[in-house]
Amino acid sequence: MDTEKIYALISVIAFIVVFISFIKPVKSIIKFVFNSVMGIGAILVSNFLLEGIGISLGVNILNASVIGILGLPGLAALILINKIL
Repeated sequence: MDTEKIYALISVIAFIVVFISFIKPVKSIIKFVFNSVMGIGAILVSNFLLEGIGISLGVNILNASVIGILGLPGLAALILINKIL
């Protein structure tokens, strides 16, 4: 009976360790997806504001991912790259 309690305790501790190890990657993925969605919104707003001077960015996964990773500096870089090219 004592060995059953020890095995149960070890199982619970192992489950907690595995659960905690999966939390951080999931949080990172959720943050990246949220930032990418916000990046799409930023692209749409920048297209609306900058259409008068002829600058617009395409709304696609690559642009949203760049903005999701880099944030506003990524948006500025995409606008500059678009203007130069």
